[in-house]
Amino acid sequence: MTKPVVIYDGECPFCRRAIAWYRAHDPAGHMEYLSRQSPERLRRYPIFDDPKYQGSIQLLMPEGAIFSGAEATGRTLTYLHGWRWRWLGACIQWPGIRSLARIGYRWIAKNRHRFACKDDSCRLP
Repeated sequence: MTKPVVIYDGECPFCRRAIAWYRAHDPAGHMEYLSRQSPERLRRYPIFDDPKYQGSIQLLMPEGAIFSGAEATGRTLTYLHGWRWRWLGACIQWPGIRSLARIGYRWIAKNRHRFACKDDSCRLP
């Protein structure tokens, strides 16, 4: 593996839209995106079958470190095109903001199906 891998819930419309947004802001392809349910993820990264990795986005780094939830989101933003996303990603990792980001992430993850459209026609703000 030469670049970070983002593991997400491919059955969640909100998650799919979020990943579509990430891809749109990652034109250079700095990250790889795999649905948790994909055969490719199952074959390459069976560790993510462990229940502790369910319910949040995961970021697997080339050296083997795994980040979940808000930490994964913050680190993922630092790979996107545009200084504002890199800056936001760095801010999310600051100690005081990190705690707030974790709370916000847990709330969004718990309620993600409320934000989802019946189809993928709606867009993230």
